[in-house]
Parts: sequence; structure tokens; C-alpha cells
Amino acid sequence: MIETQTDRDPILVYDPASDAVGSYQSDFYTSLWSTFDVDHTDTVETLSEESTDSRYAAVVYRWRTNAIEDVESVLAALPESFSIPLIVAGPDNPTAVRNVLVTQADGYVPAGEESAAKLEARIGTEDPVSKTAGAETVDTSALHEAIVEQMQDAAWVLDSQLRISYVNNRLVERLNLTASDLIGQPLRDIFKGKLLDCSEYETFEQGLTDLLDGERAQFRSQLTLDPDNVATYTTDILTRPYRDDRGEIVGIVGIGRDVTEQLAEQRRMERQNDLFRQAQQLADIGGWAWDLTDDTVEFTDEVYAIYEVPEDFHPTITNILQYHPDPTGEVRAAFEQLREGEPVDLEARLRTTDGTKKWVRIHGSPKRTNGKVTEIIGSVQDITERRRLETQLRENVDSLRRLYQLSADTSLSFPDRIERVLALTCDRLGLSYGFLTTVTDDLQQIVYAHGDHEQIEPGWSSPLSESYCRKTIQQESLFTLEDATTEGWSDDPAYQSLGLDCYLGGKIKIDGRLYGTLWFADDNCRERPFTDTELAFVEVLTKWVSYQLERRSTESKLRELQETTQAFLTADDEEAVIELAMEAAADILELPLTALWRHDGDDDALLPMAQTDQAVLHFDNQPRFESGDGLVWKAYAMNSVVVVDDVQSEPDRYNDDTETKSEIIVPVQSYGVLVSATLEQRSFSDLEVDLLRILAASVSAAMVRVEREAELQRQNDRLSEFTGYVSHDLRNPLSVAQGYVDQIKSTGNTDTLAAVERAHDRMQTLIEDMLLLARKGEIIDMVGPTNVETVAQWAWESVDSRDAEFVIEGELTVEADAPRLQQVFENLFRNSVEHGGPDLTITVECHDDRFIIADDGHGFEDEEPPQLDSETHESESGLGLSIVEGVIESVTHEDAGCWNCVYERQHPARGDFYRR
Repeated sequence: MIETQTDRDPILVYDPASDAVGSYQSDFYTSLWSTFDVDHTDTVETLSEESTDSRYAAVVYRWRTNAIEDVESVLAALPESFSIPLIVAGPDNPTAVRNVLVTQADGYVPAGEESAAKLEARIGTEDPVSKTAGAETVDTSALHEAIVEQMQDAAWVLDSQLRISYVNNRLVERLNLTASDLIGQPLRDIFKGKLLDCSEYETFEQGLTDLLDGERAQFRSQLTLDPDNVATYTTDILTRPYRDDRGEIVGIVGIGRDVTEQLAEQRRMERQNDLFRQAQQLADIGGWAWDLTDDTVEFTDEVYAIYEVPEDFHPTITNILQYHPDPTGEVRAAFEQLREGEPVDLEARLRTTDGTKKWVRIHGSPKRTNGKVTEIIGSVQDITERRRLETQLRENVDSLRRLYQLSADTSLSFPDRIERVLALTCDRLGLSYGFLTTVTDDLQQIVYAHGDHEQIEPGWSSPLSESYCRKTIQQESLFTLEDATTEGWSDDPAYQSLGLDCYLGGKIKIDGRLYGTLWFADDNCRERPFTDTELAFVEVLTKWVSYQLERRSTESKLRELQETTQAFLTADDEEAVIELAMEAAADILELPLTALWRHDGDDDALLPMAQTDQAVLHFDNQPRFESGDGLVWKAYAMNSVVVVDDVQSEPDRYNDDTETKSEIIVPVQSYGVLVSATLEQRSFSDLEVDLLRILAASVSAAMVRVEREAELQRQNDRLSEFTGYVSHDLRNPLSVAQGYVDQIKSTGNTDTLAAVERAHDRMQTLIEDMLLLARKGEIIDMVGPTNVETVAQWAWESVDSRDAEFVIEGELTVEADAPRLQQVFENLFRNSVEHGGPDLTITVECHDDRFIIADDGHGFEDEEPPQLDSETHESESGLGLSIVEGVIESVTHEDAGCWNCVYERQHPARGDFYRR
């Protein structure tokens, strides 16, 4: 025991930790020493012996543990004769005060510089030291109730029958009840099945019963209460028995603290810890610490796993360095850098005990104490997979770069480009063989090959059933085999025919249709699976090869279409254009079921013109589409392309029973439509639609050209005809005029000048009329009543009749254009004069509804007469007959009827005649 003497009444301080270094260096002891004579003891035994000494004004228990059990154990150790007030000196907080005041201790003072003042207020007076030493004399029960009512925790008191005898306001608020609802009520009636689940209440009540029975000094539990109309909450309950003056247990005091938010935070922290642990596992990362004061190193479990060392491995910096191949000294230098206080973050090689090679990322951060580096906290992450992926990505980038260079090298032919790609990929994958094949029905044929295989070379073919490629074309993704025998292919025809243990292949498509496969293989199995980056590269490669083949096919089709367009330019007629178009659709565009319809403006209908050979085999007769019929008319009327992937589901289809499953309908501008169909349902590619559109445009242009050239030919023919008219018809009046002029010259008689003038007028009229007649498609509509005899007489006067005689028999008036009718007579008269021979008589016979022009010459020498539409200058049959036909064709009028010239031959002596 340690004693300190002052002029004051002594007190005894019981401090179990008084032998600890620095225990007396505190405000508590400084305060007591300055006020009292202080004796000290650090054992309960000494306290028990000295406490009977009446010279002590009080015994002060320096309570440091904050465990109420320690206070209770000290009280229990004191003899019954102990009569000196026992004051507990502890922390200045309500919980500590509350916990002590419910024990047999006589009072409580905060341990600090105010401790002596609190005690001195009562020591040396006639009043005994109260439990609130240093305070004025108060009613202890009232003081306790005031304290309890101010607590933030819920408090209650139960009697020995577990009836509620007291509750504070906090408990009333939390249960959403009133004090009268609780006080006097059995705890069971309030809690069981209402605030608490029945089984949980039974457990809680059993603990309280143990307190009443003295089997426990305290009972602690955590309950989740569910009051009406308020939120459920969880409370941490501490209960203790309380005793009467005789020391008998007469009830229970309980304190409940709301820990709902605390538990929620705890669960949040636990989730974060779980997530952190999972992140550590997923990221292959662990932590380590290096204590520089004793040079010890600690690992987390994750670091042990990364280094693949057992749990009894003793980590030191020296041991760690043995696992890191460090030819440059980089790792060792990094740890020295950490020792000097510089942070480190590096990637290093790691070789485990069994020789496994890894890459790890080592991170370390120095920690300082009083400016000195005392500890290193760091992490180790396994980055082997990341480094492997980076390496593969670099290889992929390099391969793609080389692939781009091959694509951009215009000096390479297509076969050279493909062969180099196969070699590049074989090198990238570490395989011996690479192939590009076509697949047709059940046959696979090698187009390009890389590697020296005994059987497989360009041109080699085999049944698809004997190839791994049959699996390749059945799936959208790549098909892979790393070890054919272990993967169950040893008995398959594909393995038995070629013996390839390793395979990687993908489909090649052109315009959405299967072309073949691109595949790589080896005689030996693969030691490791194909990586994601290797598969991704081959996936890209299949698309690149598909694109190159599709581009090549497109260029070829465009080139052939261009050649077809050139052929259109030399096509002689519509039939030739149609034939070329059908051949192009079937052979170039690979659309074997194609047909062409022409629009008939008179009937406003689309008429079938032609179809490809394959279409003829499947469709006997193509239909005629009337206005508004089906999708074909819709495309033509809207002048827009119609693509139907599923004809059977199209409500506007023309024929419900059609075999057609899909079709493209392309308008050929004003000409008609071009239709391509398939017998299996499929989607047409944009390229197919565009190429068919190009063909349709070319057909339209060709049809326009053919029509224009036909029109030009008709115009040329018309011009030639006009030239003949001029050279032929002008000879009659010109000869007449020349005869009168010669007569004037020989006789000097000018009376015939009027005849010359009439001949010139006639020539002017002929020129104007023939210009009008030469215009294609124009009809003569200046029609009126015309006297045949008068017009015939005018015509005879305009012709050089030589010695021929002219006779008119009868009269007739017809609806005609007089100048044109005169032109008919002139040409026929002239023709008879030139070809009838001597002693010729020309007769015009007028009947009721017709007139006849006849002569008695020897007629045509040929057995058959010439056709009236013969229009050759060299023909000896006479151009006049052609002119007559041209005039007659132009004299068509709805009121005048139609003029017809009919040739009849009676006998050689009679000659020839024409009638209307």
C-alpha cells in the first residue's frame, strides 16, 4: 500500500493498476493529492483489511475497465462489516454512471481534475457521503428517475413476477404505446406474439427467469420488435437483477439501445468486405506488409496462393526475391527503393517452386512514424492472363496490319493474295495447313491451299460427309477441334479419311449465300486451346475473305453487265434486246427464274414477252397482268422496286397457288417490268437488287434506242420517198412547161405562156403537197365533194401525153382532197404513157360508187404485178404506183371512207387498170 500524507482527513484509493508505469501521472491523482491524505492499495485483500479503519473518510475505487462485473466483484469481496462509503471513480459518461448506480456502490465521481472537489463537498461534515458525492442532499429515487427519463436508451423495471413496474419515455415512444398501457401489465401479454415472435419471446423470458433465479448476473440479448404503425427496429437489451436491503432479488432492471442503424451499417460493411474479398479473388490480388523495425513480412492468403507456397512458408524479403528471376536487378532495386521511402509499382516475372512462370504486379507504399519509414504496405496481383492477352492482342494487331497490307497491294493477283493470307494465318496459329474451299450440294472442292499435304491440294474434292467442314457450315460461329481423338472423332469418316487431329474453320458467304469454307488444320493435336484472340482473328479473316470474293464476284458481274450493255447498243431489234436480257439475268446475275413483261398502251395491260430457259421449265405460260393486278402491276404503276422475301405471306400476290416463294420486281421505266423469282424462300441481297436494277435500266435504254433507230429509219425511208416524189412528179409539169417554151421559141407565139404559168403553179403545188405528204403519220384531212371528171381532166393537161388519147366515161362526185386526187391521176396517166406503148388510150370510167382508170397498153412484162409499196428509183415498174399508194394511205378520213387501189389484169391485149 502506498500512503500520501496531507493535512486533510485521509481517504483510501483502491487502484488495481497502480503498479503500472505512469498510473499516478494523471489529473485524478493530482486532484486527490492536492486535497486529501491519500493511501493506496492495489489488492482487494488489503482493501478488506484496511477498510475497517475508521480513520478513512471514504474508499475510492479507481474503475478503469468499464466492466460492471469488476465493480460487482469488488463489492462481493468486501466483508459484511464494511461500513466506509465506497465511491467508484470512472469515466464521465451516463452509461457508466447508470451501470454503477444500480449496484451496491455508495456513489460515483468522474475520474479527473474535479474528483477531489466532488468528494470534499461531503467529507468533513456531519452528513454521510452520498452516492452522488459532491452534490447537494437530494432524494436518491427521484434523482435516479430523472436520470433515467433523460436517457436516449429505453429503460424499464420488472418485478419478480415479470410485471412491468416502470418504463421511461423513450421506451413508450419506441413501442408507440402509453405508460398506462405498459405499467402493471405482464411482460408476456405485451410482447409475446405482438412485439415478438412467440418462440423468440420464450427464449427472452427464459433469460429473465434465470436472472430472477440468480443463475445469471446479467442477461444480454438482441430483439427485433415490430410495434404497430411504426417501423420495425432492433434493440440491444442488457438486463440485471436488483436487490432489496436484505440482498434478495426482487426484480429486473433493463436497458435497451436501438441498434437498427448500427446493424445496417454493420451489414453494409460486411457486404463491402465480401465484395472486396471477391474482387481480390477475381483480380488475383493480395496484400502484404513489411515491418522495417524487425524486418518481418506478412502475406494475406491471396499472396500465398499467387506464389504457390504453403501456409507454413516464412516470408522474408530474401525469400521473396528467390521467386523472381531478376537478371537486371530491377526487383531487388525496387525493395531498396521502398526501404528508402519511395513508392514502387512494377511488373515482374515470377517462377513458382514447380517451375510455373507468371507475371505479377508489385505495389508498395511506405508508412512513416515521426518522419521515419517504419512499415511498407503493398499488394501483389497476378497479371499473367493480362500479359498473355496483351501479347495475343499485339500478335493480332500485327496480323491485321499484314492483312491490310496484302489487301492494299494492287500488284498481287487474287490467288496470290489468298495464298499469302493462308500462310500468314497458319503462322499465326502454329498450324501446318490452310485451305479455301467451295461447297456445292454434298461436295467439297479445294480452291486454294497452303502446306504440303499428301492428299489435299487445289482441285482436290471429297464428299462433304468426309470432312469436318460439314460441321462448320451447320453453325454460325467457328468450329474448332483441338484434339480430334480425345473429343470423340476417331471413328468419324472425316478423321479416318485425312487423319487431321486439329481443325479450325468458318463459313464463307457471298451475297448472303454459302460459298464454301476457310479452314486450318494440323496432323497433330493442339497442346493448348485456341485463344479468344486467335478465334477473333480467324473470324475477322472469314469476313475478309468473304468480302474479297464478293467484291471479285461483283466486279465480274458488273464487267459482264457492261459488256451486255455494249451488246445492247448493236442489237437490231426488240427481240435481240430481250434475248440478251434473259441471258444476262440467268448467266451473269445468277437469277435463273427471270421474265420480262411489256406494257401495252392500247389495252393498258402488261404482256409477257420472254423468260429464261429455267423459267420455261417451271412455268408453262406467264400471265397477262391487267391494270391493278398483283404486285407486278403495283411495281410498274409506282415505278419502284418491290422485293418480297415471302410471297406466300403477301396479301397482294397475284396467284394464291404460285410456286414462287420470293421475288424481285423491277420496273423497266415505261417499257414494262423485269421479275426474278426463287422456288425457295430467301432474302435477296442489296447487291442482287442493285444488279437487277442496272440490268432493267440497260434494257430500258436499249428499247428506247431500238425504237428511236426504227423511227429514224422510217424518217430516212420517208425522205428517200420524198426525193423520189420530187424527181418523179415534177417531171410531168416540167416536161409540159418545157414543151410550151420550145414552142414559143420556134413560133414566137406567146399565147401558150398561160399554159407554162399553169405548169409552174402545178409544180409549186406538188412541192408543197409532197412536203406535207412526206411527214410521217400525217393524214390528208382537207376533204370535200370533188368531181372526178374535172380532176381527171386537170391531171391529163399536166401530163406529157405524147400521142396517147384520153377518154372519160360517165360522171361521179366523191369525198376527196382534189389536189391529192389529181396527183393520183397524174401518176397513173404518166405511168400508162411511159409503159403502155404506142397507140395508147387511157380511159376513166365513172360508176355509182367507184371509178376505174384503165389503159389498153401491153401492161407489165412480169407474170405478177409489182407491189404498190415498192419505192425504188431503179424499178422499171414505175415509182408513180408507189406515190399513188402513199397518197391513198394518207386520204383516210372518217367521212370519206378509205381509198383502195386494186390491180387487175384481164389479158395481155387489154392492159392493166386500177379501181377505187
